[in-house]
Amino acid sequence: MILIKHAPAKDQAMVLSITHAPTASAGENEILTDNNIPVVDEIPGMTPILFINLESKELYFNYIKQQTVEDTLNDLQDQQTIIKKAMDDMIIGGAL
Repeated sequence: MILIKHAPAKDQAMVLSITHAPTASAGENEILTDNNIPVVDEIPGMTPILFINLESKELYFNYIKQQTVEDTLNDLQDQQTIIKKAMDDMIIGGAL
């Protein structure tokens, strides 16, 4: 038996902690289950996050793409382009 503490949610929730052989009963945002913790699939460039289906008590992993330095640089360049355009519009429009 394990005790799963999860983020507040309706159907699917991110697992915050797991207690093996718990001595207390489940409280708010907690579930007792006999289900096994799944094995993580090693997917390059992806980060596994453990979730629980609150109805079936099934544990599973969702995988999210890791933010790379290139992704961050592209985001910053896009933001810089937007800011430059806005400043150009203000200057041409006579706002400055």
